[in-house]
Amino acid sequence: MKKTDDDQDFKISFGDIKSAYRIVYTTNITNQDQTKFDNTVILFGKDFLPKEAGVSVGVKMGVSLAKISTAYDPATQTITWEIKYNYMKKLLIGK
Repeated sequence: MKKTDDDQDFKISFGDIKSAYRIVYTTNITNQDQTKFDNTVILFGKDFLPKEAGVSVGVKMGVSLAKISTAYDPATQTITWEIKYNYMKKLLIGK
């Protein structure tokens, strides 16, 4: 496997094959504001025209801030709160 010249894709050369192959890979999400990612594969060979397949994958990030009540004590009139912060897992720079 090697990267293409634009460093955005990669190329795998199989040589002559007669059996099925499954390729699994992971990629890091570098644009945390992007919610949809497209992926296309093109198969080239000597004895057939190129074949292309593609898929789009939606990514749902968590919430940036959420607050919910988790308990209430009627005897003391006390509410317990749960605060969720940065569940979208973005890099946050503190001040």
